[in-house]
Amino acid sequence: MINTAIILAAGCGTRLRPHLASHLPKGALPLQDTPIIETSIQTLLANGITTIYIGTGHGSDWYDALSNQYPGIHCIKNPDFATSGSMHTLAAIIPYINGPILLLESDLIYEKRAISYLYDYPEPNSILATPYYGYGDEVFITVNPQDYLVSMSKKADGDPQLQHVLSGISKCSLDLLHRMATCYQTHATRMVDYETILTESSQHIPIRILNNPEIHVMEVDTPDHYNRALSLYPDIKIRNRCHHHERRYLLNPGPATLSKAVQYAQIVPDICPRETEFTGVVSEIKQHLQTIASHQSDEVTVTLFSGSGTASVESMLSSVIRDTDHVLIINQGAYGERMIQIATIHGLPHTVFSPPPFTAIPYTALDNLLSQGRFTHLALVHHETTTGLLNDLGPISALAQHYQLIVCLDAMSSFGAAPLDMMTDTVHFCAASSNKNIQGTAGIGMVISQKAALAALVNGPKRSLYLDLYSNAHYQIHQFQFTPPVHTLYALREALRELMTEGVSNRYARYRNAWQQLHTHMTTLGFDSLVDSQVHGGLITAYRVPPNSRFSFEDFHDYLYRRHITIYPGKLREHATFRMATIGDLTPTDITHICNEITTYFQKNPL
Repeated sequence: MINTAIILAAGCGTRLRPHLASHLPKGALPLQDTPIIETSIQTLLANGITTIYIGTGHGSDWYDALSNQYPGIHCIKNPDFATSGSMHTLAAIIPYINGPILLLESDLIYEKRAISYLYDYPEPNSILATPYYGYGDEVFITVNPQDYLVSMSKKADGDPQLQHVLSGISKCSLDLLHRMATCYQTHATRMVDYETILTESSQHIPIRILNNPEIHVMEVDTPDHYNRALSLYPDIKIRNRCHHHERRYLLNPGPATLSKAVQYAQIVPDICPRETEFTGVVSEIKQHLQTIASHQSDEVTVTLFSGSGTASVESMLSSVIRDTDHVLIINQGAYGERMIQIATIHGLPHTVFSPPPFTAIPYTALDNLLSQGRFTHLALVHHETTTGLLNDLGPISALAQHYQLIVCLDAMSSFGAAPLDMMTDTVHFCAASSNKNIQGTAGIGMVISQKAALAALVNGPKRSLYLDLYSNAHYQIHQFQFTPPVHTLYALREALRELMTEGVSNRYARYRNAWQQLHTHMTTLGFDSLVDSQVHGGLITAYRVPPNSRFSFEDFHDYLYRRHITIYPGKLREHATFRMATIGDLTPTDITHICNEITTYFQKNPL
């Protein structure tokens, strides 16, 4: 936990005349009637910093007076400020420090989330960088392929547009501070900037460079900077007041990237879920889900649960299958295996059919197995999230009708996108969740049932209080039997409204176009999918790691994550894979940006 900050503020600010009186320090520069350093202090205090050390020099009396206005501020004067650099000021403060700190320059304007962004990043030593804006007087940062600091210079190493620029905000561990103090002692001159010592120290302690172009940070060194800062500062104040978050691109199979409207839909007045106003929210959600589930929407009904998608699968299987029944579970990956686990735990009579996981189900073999006549139920995953395989429900429906089977479908990563009609496709029970193709927040599981099939459960087994499907479905109309996550349901309603506006078929087309764009790029780089193209769902892909390559998923993941792109590890024991999904609120422009970042990574890290 970080609760201490250091602000380096010994400079004279001579280049800022006449905007700054000659007797005042640089931090006293007025910004909408508030000194620039006082704005920084207020931001730090608002972010949980309780102790601030200010390294002073020119105009130290002004800082001493300012420190009396705020708790936890300590001024440490560098009496040699005129003949020393910023590292000399920092070295004077380090003996007072006993833990990790945030290190800032005194002449910065920045968003408050610049602090939380560094604070939350897991590595102990990191520097916030910005893109090149052409302000002048930049310090350019050179990084290695893993985004660790290599060097800093006033001269760009190549095209400035492609360079990281020092923001003036860093996070330092106590070990790094001590290393910096040791490095400084080896210098014959005191005229050394802290950036130089950071670079030297990085040879012993890695320092990660975090470049977040969506966070406003600006250093004010010159009159031109000051004029730009006056224009930028109102936008920073607005961003500080708003719920502003940088855009992130989730290529994991869920939860998906959300629209702003869905995110903001959770910010509603507190309400008891038993009130009529809230039951109206639940009613609308169920109506939309019924419409998505079948064109004969009156023939299906929706039961909602507080829980992940696995909760709805467990509810479906444990509630539907009696001790005298026998379910055939088709296992094509991790989520088929999860159904086997559920059946085993609840003691459900079951047999497992495990066809090859990367090709279409061999329906002749399935037919031969079903012809034994001992099965009452068939359970399968529609879209296997492990690999991206999408099963054709047509032949399954024909077999189910022929053998009079009750079909239980895990449609977790297909519902709301891939073609599915429960009545036409002979699906009696369908499990799904709020956080994948529906593009809602995680936390709501659902089972959609054919009404006739649900009615037949009236005397069914009661293996769970919380997850019993029949009792939850027949609880008071449009209410949950147990307390629901209220705000999550408001988000789900908004997500369903967006889905109905876009249209399920249009959403699936958008997803598939995004998949084709990304998949073409990945194959060009040397990766291939495990699943035959004829049965690939175009929603998520398991990519095989090329044999004998130098590829590291962890390194690739971390590189993309620092650029707000999330990918997912594989789940196949027999194959080295990783997964990338193209669901969620993603546009072609987003996919192009993602492809460009991937290209940059492999330019630095060839296979």
